[in-house]
Amino acid sequence: MALKERPTSARPLWERAMSYYRQAARVLPASGNPYNQMAVMAYHTNEELRAVYFYFRSLAVAMPFSTARENLLLLFEKNRSRYGFIAAAHASAALHGGADASARAAAGAASDVSIRFVRLHGLLFDRINTEQLPE
Repeated sequence: MALKERPTSARPLWERAMSYYRQAARVLPASGNPYNQMAVMAYHTNEELRAVYFYFRSLAVAMPFSTARENLLLLFEKNRSRYGFIAAAHASAALHGGADASARAAAGAASDVSIRFVRLHGLLFDRINTEQLPE
């Protein structure tokens, strides 16, 4: 989890803030604000998939958070560039092959799946470039 990548002194602050936002979501389940804040925290700790979940939650409530859509679009734009990078890396690895390339590919598989999953949600969310989806 990305929260563990933070310095030890910062981790409790992030965890404490996250617990307050979870508590706020329980108290005001119809408000998108706490979910948006949890998404922002997940985004800043490089947890794209978790951030997408919370941004969608912040939009799918009775009182959606007004800027969550824009935040989500920014996340999808960042993800689009990351997706382009891994697609190019996979194409290069396929050309050059070798055992070393397959070991690197196995190590990054979970990250690649997450990046691709977020990319798919980005395509479906804004319905732009859906012709890029493989059949």
